Amino acid sequence: RQYKENESPSEEEKDYRSLDASPTYKGLLMSLQNQLKESKSKIDALLSEKLNLQRDLETRPTQHELRLYKQQVKKLEKALKKNIKLQDLISQKKAEDLERPDEPSKDNQQQALIDQRYFQVLNSINSIVHNPRAPVIIYKQSKGGAQHFNKDLVQDCGFEHLIPIIEMWADQLTSLKDLYKSLKILSAELVPWHNLKKQDENEGIRIEDLLFIVDTMLEEVENKEKDSNMPNLKTLQAIVSHFQKLFDVPSLNGVYPRMNEVYTRLGEMNNAVRNLQELLELDSSSSLCMLVNTVGKLCRLVNEDVNEQVMQVLGPEDLQRYLF
Repeated sequence: RQYKENESPSEEEKDYRSLDASPTYKGLLMSLQNQLKESKSKIDALLSEKLNLQRDLETRPTQHELRLYKQQVKKLEKALKKNIKLQDLISQKKAEDLERPDEPSKDNQQQALIDQRYFQVLNSINSIVHNPRAPVIIYKQSKGGAQHFNKDLVQDCGFEHLIPIIEMWADQLTSLKDLYKSLKILSAELVPWHNLKKQDENEGIRIEDLLFIVDTMLEEVENKEKDSNMPNLKTLQAIVSHFQKLFDVPSLNGVYPRMNEVYTRLGEMNNAVRNLQELLELDSSSSLCMLVNTVGKLCRLVNEDVNEQVMQVLGPEDLQRYLF
């Protein structure tokens, strides 16, 4: 029995071997191997294509670089147009010179020099406009000026963008006058005691003048914040009006003269009081009431002494006779 049981697996192996040796199974294995080879080749092709695409993407420019390239291309196109126009002008002038060899070419040379100077000036203005220190360009519709220019003169010259920018700057400089007027009104409200010099109409408004007005107002505001005990404008006006009522001053122009007069009289009175204190041998800290009482006592003593002297000279009977 054991021999038969051990013999059965060998028979199954024989069956499998016979199955492996069958032509159908071999064909199936061959087809699977072919499919694996094809899929592997496709995978390799896809990987190589992926690598090529990655390299292509790495070599392609970014959006920022593409924008810069476009701007450079536009500038080069404009420069090319300028060179073509200059070449046409030069060839035209050469042709005219060949046609008229006897005529002098001084006018043409002078015009060429003028054109070159104009071109240099425009280049300088363009560099100033595009300087990082230049003001921020505010694009807005111009109030006037650009539409009156001849479009044929500025078209495709490469500097047509300067016209609206310069017009905008001119408008901003003109609006400085309005800003100066507004700052003067504000300064008159905040710091009326500061007299601003009158601006000459022929002179332009300078930024230094505007900064001076603003700095003056800021300094006054800072001083008010530091000195919080300073009375406000209403309190000062009440003090001045009270002074006018006390000393019968009808107008503000008479406040300072009357104040000087009061201070002068007060100084004279202080000097007189100080002299009386020294004559009467009183302390400098003694009050005016004590000074008046001392002077009154002195007057009474003087009067009593005079009466006694008269009585001694005339006698009581003679005095009564003279009196009655």
